[in-house]
Amino acid sequence: MNLILFLIAAGLGIAYWLWRQERQLSEQRHKRWLRFPIVDDYMERHGLNRNGQKGITCRCCGSRSIRQFGLEGWHDQRRIHQCNYCNANLYRSYR
Repeated sequence: MNLILFLIAAGLGIAYWLWRQERQLSEQRHKRWLRFPIVDDYMERHGLNRNGQKGITCRCCGSRSIRQFGLEGWHDQRRIHQCNYCNANLYRSYR
């Protein structure tokens, strides 16, 4: 009986520890996401949409092919925009 109670308590303790670890990782991802510029700041910083230029280009390679993905999965509203050619992270958005 004591062994069963010990195993249940140990299982709950491990589950709580894993939950806390995942929560800390999620908070770290969110803080990194906040460091990326929003699209307007990105365009201003890299001189885009001047001289009749249309669209957004990669700051590293100049590619116009940009993909986006959710920060913690496809359903996440926090988006990272990344170059399809060189995989540089460019800017963030909120869908």
